[in-house]
Amino acid sequence: MNSSEIYQAPEAELKESQSENCELASLSRRFWATVIDKIIFLGVITIPWLLLDWLGVDNSKFQDEHYISVLMLFLYFILNLYLLIVGGQTIGKKFLKIAIVRSEDGEKQNIFIILIFRMLLFWIGSLIINFLFVVDSLFIFGSGRRCLHDLAASTKVINLKK
Repeated sequence: MNSSEIYQAPEAELKESQSENCELASLSRRFWATVIDKIIFLGVITIPWLLLDWLGVDNSKFQDEHYISVLMLFLYFILNLYLLIVGGQTIGKKFLKIAIVRSEDGEKQNIFIILIFRMLLFWIGSLIINFLFVVDSLFIFGSGRRCLHDLAASTKVINLKK
């Protein structure tokens, strides 16, 4: 390095912000992704009991008849957690090719932020304050198409490139 290069600005590769290249998912895609997730959620709870009934298994043999539902919910949660970690998607979002990303730069959001702010806080909050789910959902009609849980977690839902 010679003395004239001392005052030269350091070179760094500038990464183009992906946030500008991200197209927000439409209201209908987000709605149908949620519907798909809820149908699967309800199926996970009820199908094991319907199968046991159809197979003629005596449900009274179970000490607590909710063990199967709790196990299935746990497996459903693990599958969704895996999909969220890998691609920022739930089953419904994966099916409709949309994903959760950080609102600032369009990159994957930290899984703990998603779990705490997008899921846990609002699931528990909705159980305690019934209208929180409605208020949360109504925020999607704002200009940024972000629900309250998106704002809390600094996320947005985008269309994936096909």
